[in-house]
Amino acid sequence: MIQIIEQPITINELYSINYKTMRKVKRLTRCYVSLLLLLAASNLKAADTTAIRAQLAAHRNELYYPNSVERFYKAAGFRLAWIAPDTVKTHAWDAMLLLDCVIQYGLNHSDYHPSQLLYPKLHELIENSGKSNNRQTALYDIMLTDAVIAFANNLHYGRLNLEWPPAKIDKKTGTGFRAEVILANALAQKDFYSAIISAQPTSASYKSLQYKMHLVTGLYTGDCYETPESEIRLMAVNLERMRWVDGNVNNFIAINVPSKILSYYINDTVYRFKIKSGVFGNLPSSFNEFVADNGTMVLGQKKNPLTIPAEGKQLIANNFITVQNAGKLASLLYGRQVGNRGARHFQLTKPLAVYVTYYTCEMQDGVLISYKDIDHRDEKLERALYRAEKL
Repeated sequence: MIQIIEQPITINELYSINYKTMRKVKRLTRCYVSLLLLLAASNLKAADTTAIRAQLAAHRNELYYPNSVERFYKAAGFRLAWIAPDTVKTHAWDAMLLLDCVIQYGLNHSDYHPSQLLYPKLHELIENSGKSNNRQTALYDIMLTDAVIAFANNLHYGRLNLEWPPAKIDKKTGTGFRAEVILANALAQKDFYSAIISAQPTSASYKSLQYKMHLVTGLYTGDCYETPESEIRLMAVNLERMRWVDGNVNNFIAINVPSKILSYYINDTVYRFKIKSGVFGNLPSSFNEFVADNGTMVLGQKKNPLTIPAEGKQLIANNFITVQNAGKLASLLYGRQVGNRGARHFQLTKPLAVYVTYYTCEMQDGVLISYKDIDHRDEKLERALYRAEKL
């Protein structure tokens, strides 16, 4: 039966009805598409997290820092960090370029999974993100994470630091430097490069030598002159040694064996004192008081006191070091002039670190200065750095 509408519908009313219907259809369509996208994203994330967990378990023995890598992904919900549909927004290429330039820090590209981390493979995985093999994507993601964590740890501790081997660093879960945290923070920043290299020491001696290495291995490459490989390796060896000194200490004494120089570091200033004679064994790692007696300065500690006699005084024990102008050093430590009349005892407000170093080169006034390798240590450390031999 056909119903006849007595009241005709105007063109405007007809358009109004169609417009409202179209709006409802569009809203329903948007809701439907959004639901599909959410389901797809949920399925993709579930697949990613499953793949990450599986590859972490399967390739744990291939990682330099397996515990650190696992802590990193656990904090991120076991999601991909580098390869995803929106990889353009990640720092995957920044990380790859950074690993290509590790020579500028005296490190070797071969130590950061070069056979697994290939540019064509990364491009392939990105182009087929969401379609490619989840296992391959997860494995590449994990290897890149491990390489960057290893690089950050090598910058901070050194690659061959006997006090901080990789296994010890990897178990460290308390306060202090943690490369996986540095990486997580760097991924959230625009300047990924600066965030990662902030892991390296901040001392003036290190920064000046590292900048020299940057120039000769990067900026000057291809110019009309070439830096001898032996000089580059010498700088690499000493950059490694400089990382073994606590980079968080701004006020300390360093006694360098090859140069026979005692340096007092206070903030950004370095005071150098020539060592006239001395034996470098059994020195304390810190002291908290000193005594000035007729120009002789004794840096006190409960065990193994470090005595710095006045100029010209002969050594009388293995812990004595004769330096030029010991009175000036005592005055610097105390904060005002220390007289030479009678014994005076001075208490420091906090312990002062003492480091015995073995730097065979350093930068002074923009010039690389080399010292004789009196204990023949450079060759052994160079072999360990460049051929992965143990110290």
